[in-house]
Amino acid sequence: MRSIKEQNLAWFNNIDNYQPGVEYNFHEVTLIEKIKDIGRINVAIAFLRKKHDDTIERGTAHYSFLQNKNRDWEITLIDAN
Repeated sequence: MRSIKEQNLAWFNNIDNYQPGVEYNFHEVTLIEKIKDIGRINVAIAFLRKKHDDTIERGTAHYSFLQNKNRDWEITLIDAN
C-alpha cells in the first residue's frame, strides 16, 4: 500500500492510473496561507490537463506543506478539481 505522500504525488504523476492518458501543465502557484510558528504553508496550484482525446480542462489543487521536527516536508493533498 502506498503512503499518503506517494498517493498525492501519483495523482499528478499519473502513476496509479487515476486518469490514464492525461498530461498536466502547471501554470500558477499561489500562497494561500503561511503559519510560521508551526511550519505550515498552504498553496493552490492551477493547472491545465490535456486528456487523451485532446480536450483541455482547467483544474486547481490545494496542498498543505508541513515541516516536521526532522525538517522534512510532509505534503498533503487537501482538495483537487
